[in-house]
Amino acid sequence: MILRYFAVILNLLRKFFLAVKKWLRERLGLEISVEKSKVTNLRKNSSEFLGIKFKAVKKGNKMIARSHMTEKSIKRVEHDIKKQIYKTQKHTVENEVVKLNSIILGVHNYYSMATMCNFDFHKIYFLVKPTLNRLKNNSKRGSPTNKLYLKLYGNYKRNIYNVVGIDVFPLYGVVLKKTYSLNQEICNYTKRGRQLIHDKLNREYQELIDYLLLNRDESQSAKFNDNRISRIAGQQGKSYISGVKLELDNMICHRIKPKSLGGNDDYNNLVWITKEEHQLIFERNEEPLNIGLKELGINEKGLKKVKSLRLFL
Repeated sequence: MILRYFAVILNLLRKFFLAVKKWLRERLGLEISVEKSKVTNLRKNSSEFLGIKFKAVKKGNKMIARSHMTEKSIKRVEHDIKKQIYKTQKHTVENEVVKLNSIILGVHNYYSMATMCNFDFHKIYFLVKPTLNRLKNNSKRGSPTNKLYLKLYGNYKRNIYNVVGIDVFPLYGVVLKKTYSLNQEICNYTKRGRQLIHDKLNREYQELIDYLLLNRDESQSAKFNDNRISRIAGQQGKSYISGVKLELDNMICHRIKPKSLGGNDDYNNLVWITKEEHQLIFERNEEPLNIGLKELGINEKGLKKVKSLRLFL
């Protein structure tokens, strides 16, 4: 009886697959890849999609999805990490260490959707560890030394590599990141709804942090590049002046006291603002300045901040 039931289900799935294939071809002019598309019994066999391997396993009285990185993905990550370690060993400079961190953060962000990601990255760590030890002559081992590391990997504080003043992100430091569909509880009218909005905003400015990690300003110092990320996290992805949400194509990291006047790249000397606000800081004529402030809707509190940033003009 059970075998007959599964046979019926499998037959229905095959018909559904053929119907979808026909609809995509006739309506959208798209062809399904036969090699990459199939009907699979996930209880018996795993299925791979975009570098992640899925299988249905029993947990209590229900079936759940268990996912791993594919073997191909594990080998590729291992290869990329080792390749960058060799480059860092050969040219022990800030830029190469930042690239190593960018690779680690990038694969963590992508593969953290796999339920067994921590297990897979521990496996990669032990494969990479002998190569990582090549950096020991040019590094220190100990506790984290910068705010960025603590924000992203604050739970991993022991025996960290520090190369040319930059903490190397822990390869094993990844946990499952649950993915969610649209949550109808999100609203302004309940405590739970407001908390969900807050959590969503945190995830949104994480995208800005990820972008800055992958797009280093080579014309600036390592200290500037590190502290600008810490500062955007401290401002929760919002403008220092107006509080509006910063966007990738409309944000500038501004030094409060310019370098020409003795300013430095310390965290407290940096603020993130929009491009329009940045123009207002350097506007010398009073009338255009007032018009610009009005157009941007800068309030009294924001106006004081603009004035404080204009003191060094």
